[in-house]
Amino acid sequence: DIMCSDYSPMSMLHAAMALCREGTTAVHEAVNMLTINPAEAAGIADDTGSIAVGKAADLVLVDDSRPVPAVLKTFIDGQEVFCSC
Repeated sequence: DIMCSDYSPMSMLHAAMALCREGTTAVHEAVNMLTINPAEAAGIADDTGSIAVGKAADLVLVDDSRPVPAVLKTFIDGQEVFCSC
């Protein structure tokens, strides 16, 4: 239900995309394992974990067409802070 990592944040993205590629999990379910499910478990889902008015707007744009998923852009509080494209 939840994926987490205390040593390598990219491992969560790779694990989620592996579940999708194997057909084990739908993309939205894999994303939920990284976002809203942990937020609900931690009791902070009112502030973070999904895209909604009033919540923290931290987003990652991912290219999953490559053998290893790649982060293309990262946004924190709605502001672009990283771009690899």
